[in-house]
Amino acid sequence: MIDPILAKAAKKCDQAELYYAESHSLLSRSSLDKLEACKSAEDRGFGLRVVCGGRIGHSFFSREEDADRAISGAVKSAKLSHTEGYSLPGKASYHKRKCFDPKLKALDEEKLVDMVLASMDATAESADPIQAEVEARYGTVEIASTEGVYAKDTESLFSLYCVGKKKESMGDESFSSRKLTDCAVRVGRVAGELAEQGVGASPVDYEGTVTLHQDVIGSFFGESVVRNLNGELARRGKAKWADRLGKKVTGDFTLTDDPTIDWGIGTMPFDDEGVPTTKKDMIKNGVLKQFYYDTRTANLAGAKATGNGFRGGPVSPPTISMTNVVISPESRGSGGGMFVRDLMGYHNMNPVTGDFSLDITHAILNEKPVRGCVLTGNVFEMLEKGEWNGPTETRAWLTSPQLSFEAKVVGK
Repeated sequence: MIDPILAKAAKKCDQAELYYAESHSLLSRSSLDKLEACKSAEDRGFGLRVVCGGRIGHSFFSREEDADRAISGAVKSAKLSHTEGYSLPGKASYHKRKCFDPKLKALDEEKLVDMVLASMDATAESADPIQAEVEARYGTVEIASTEGVYAKDTESLFSLYCVGKKKESMGDESFSSRKLTDCAVRVGRVAGELAEQGVGASPVDYEGTVTLHQDVIGSFFGESVVRNLNGELARRGKAKWADRLGKKVTGDFTLTDDPTIDWGIGTMPFDDEGVPTTKKDMIKNGVLKQFYYDTRTANLAGAKATGNGFRGGPVSPPTISMTNVVISPESRGSGGGMFVRDLMGYHNMNPVTGDFSLDITHAILNEKPVRGCVLTGNVFEMLEKGEWNGPTETRAWLTSPQLSFEAKVVGK
């Protein structure tokens, strides 16, 4: 399918790359004891990149008959591009990864409904079930270029989300993996237990040790740490660690970008530019070792692409993103203090300075529920002085222990 289109594009430019993606999904949802009909969806599309005189252009289309229009559009956009001296990546070999479970492709509506009902029943053991949602998704990505790249892989994703309520307290739990997993009862039960745990929560004033759940750590990392490992932002001087390569930036732990983890949601053999993905330490024992790069940013920075160029679909060109992030501390502390399960307002963090002031929506202090107060601090000081503790757990794209640090909590 893609070869004839690529051949047409090659006649109009110096280099061309065609990205094709198709996806299939099945979703079952229940809200307030009302089971909605299962929804299935299919999507497909092409993303085209061309290089003309070292300048790169992009366009997209959904139907093969629109290829000529898309080629002309990509060539025109290349002529307007400010990027110079760019060249598409060359031919590469790839390692097989565990990122497709055929059981998800075979899943039918009845089985999805059973999972939704099982999770709602489990929530009802402790609280009122408010919502449950299960989705099974699979799809294929295919990339070919005039530079010899040919990459094709099939991926899957399974996700489950559940919400419970008891009196004024809400609780939610989620799970995601590339593999079909028997977790409906566990996810539903945790959602109900969290709702029950939060009954009677009140604000407090507190200064001392705060321990963060992995979901909270993931949100902190997504808003600040991963951003400051972005090679494009570092190149432009917009990242806090832009001039810190080879220097100490955190406490004694290692942050690894690992696309090789079996069934990880960021696991894949190549990125959306056809560059092989590899396991790599971004921070090693607190020392900044490298930044994330896609091919365009690597070209501008005089660096090597790291296999972290990903698309939001055929509509968008590749941008920098992480895969699976693993935190490995050199030592562990004891934790304790206030345990924070959920915060709100991460978008208000300052990603450069690291300062934050976030609303606590679910926490425990001295076995009593806490809510309606504000946690203040600085994420970079937290990473420098904090202690990792407790069990290591995978939550979405992050695998890490819990993190404890000294902080101030202000009651409203």
